[in-house]
Amino acid sequence: MVDEAKNRIRSAKRDRNEFDFVWVVFDKDGHLNLPKAFSDARTYSSTIHIAFTAICFEYFILLHFERTTSPFRRCDDLIKRLKSHISDYEKAVNLYSVLKDRIDHGIENSEWGYNQAKPQLDSGRMPYELSSFSNVHQLVRFLHGL
Repeated sequence: MVDEAKNRIRSAKRDRNEFDFVWVVFDKDGHLNLPKAFSDARTYSSTIHIAFTAICFEYFILLHFERTTSPFRRCDDLIKRLKSHISDYEKAVNLYSVLKDRIDHGIENSEWGYNQAKPQLDSGRMPYELSSFSNVHQLVRFLHGL
């Protein structure tokens, strides 16, 4: 995704329609080149922001219902817990109607979890090295501010 963002930034620059920044959104679930993706985003000349969740995106969804930094070993374990809140949860289904009244709660809990992880991040750990992490609230706050 970071490579695609870089390609689109270059293309927009050639077309004289430059971006001020780009957001890429992804999770840890099954991705092999996370260190490279984070490094490339950080060192690219244009600003690439990453909205990331570990272990999978469902962690951010779970944060709409509970405040947790529980270490999930697999996404399936997290989804099992999420189903205690959304019994018919399925991946890749539009959850807007389920989450819209809980978005402030989700943002607050994601920010809380981020602050719990901050000492580890400040000591040099990367988000993909953590057992639970989300900074998706940063993107959501940005979008709400538009």
